Amino acid sequence: MSRLFIWCEVVCRGCSCTTAGRFTSGQIPKREMRSEARRAGWILVHGEAFCGKECLADFEKELAAEANVEHNAQHVATGDGST
Repeated sequence: MSRLFIWCEVVCRGCSCTTAGRFTSGQIPKREMRSEARRAGWILVHGEAFCGKECLADFEKELAAEANVEHNAQHVATGDGST
């Protein structure tokens, strides 16, 4: 029986560029890939990977906007009228 190799890589959440790509035939070497991405200057936070500060800042703006929408929806649901 022949081995099946798969390609795995770290992908930026913001712009979809990649780093730390490799073929593997077993478990995905996540720890090694994260270390390699960090050495290349990537930022790994929020359970996501970002190629730089600009992509991270864009993502954090999205998170803040979503939190604001949820906050406003709670006030509308309770009828207190404040935002």
